[in-house]
Amino acid sequence: YNLRHNNIYSKDTGFIKNDKKPVIPDAIRNPGYPIFLSLFIDGKPSWEIINRILYTQLILSVLTLALLMFLYQKYLPLSFAAIALSMIAICPHLIVANSYILTETLFCFLIVSMGLMTSMFIEKPTILRIFLAGLIMGLSNLVRPSILYFILFMMIFLVFHYKKKEGAKYSIALLLGFLLIFSPWIIRNYKTLGIMTDKSLMINYLHHGMYPGFKFKGMDKSYGNPYKFDPNSKKISKDVQSVLKEIKERFRKESEKHAIWYFLQKPLAFWAWNNVQGRYVFVYPVSSSPYLYRILFKMTYLFMKKIHWIVILFGFFGMFVVWLPRNKINIQNHSMLIARFISLLLIYYTAIHMIGFPLPRYSIPLRPFMYGMAFFSIFIILEFAKMHLRKNSNVTEE
Repeated sequence: YNLRHNNIYSKDTGFIKNDKKPVIPDAIRNPGYPIFLSLFIDGKPSWEIINRILYTQLILSVLTLALLMFLYQKYLPLSFAAIALSMIAICPHLIVANSYILTETLFCFLIVSMGLMTSMFIEKPTILRIFLAGLIMGLSNLVRPSILYFILFMMIFLVFHYKKKEGAKYSIALLLGFLLIFSPWIIRNYKTLGIMTDKSLMINYLHHGMYPGFKFKGMDKSYGNPYKFDPNSKKISKDVQSVLKEIKERFRKESEKHAIWYFLQKPLAFWAWNNVQGRYVFVYPVSSSPYLYRILFKMTYLFMKKIHWIVILFGFFGMFVVWLPRNKINIQNHSMLIARFISLLLIYYTAIHMIGFPLPRYSIPLRPFMYGMAFFSIFIILEFAKMHLRKNSNVTEE
């Protein structure tokens, strides 16, 4: 509302109470999703506005499936691509996400678009294609800042997989595309507020993720919001240094407990089925949902839940296997490179949420990549089995 009607980016809610005080700008959230929402805000919040947003997110969700169809076909056999796409189409988390005013749907659309453009680049490397991938990555970063440091890993990936000179050119093109979109936000913050970014997001990200099991001292009632029960929260979240000092101190006092939390339980929590701060696949409480009473929805929900950890297991296996030498497995080079790019993205996101707050909700936009990786993993296993059967057959004949 403030962005559209006052030309000021701010979380100030004075307009609801007709408060005439000046609106104060801030930089607490990256502006990508608010810019998207501002297209629909022609007045104060209403069901009409909310419905327009939700129907647009529905359209984006369908477009995401269309983009995935092309992405999957670039590194998976057609039958595998069709099964992976069908499973994403019935994924309850992605369907329910459309009904909330949250970043999941838009971010999923953008990050899948980035994945498709990168796969097109890998198929036929050109400066323009990797520049466009950088542009879309910049847009994704305006929606969710968690992708910010992925640009560095992508640049290393390009230099590593292409000739040093060509890789450097591609890296620069990627970075230029990214900065073209992202730098205006940084410039705005510096000119308006005297800071490049608001550090409160980083502070909360580290602070909220320091509590093992999402609980404060094991208290069940604190589950999901442990920081709200910690009497020292204000002191801990004073600045980044204070949070890091507290994490270090907790590791010193309970090394094993925190090591298990950070290195084992956090990645599992990030890819978990149930939402921590909600119920089942719901982020916020709902009064009604087809998942609660319609047979088709109940069946697809139970099916996806039953296979969830199997998919995650195959996905994790694929994430690391794709980096091994091809060993004469019948997989095209560009297919393996696309799978490595997806692996890099999944490893990056798992790793950064091991550092911060590993809410399962944050992994929802990445489900299309995890499912694709799981089926690529199965494809690799089958190709490896075929190779050994042929080898054993040849030995027997000799």
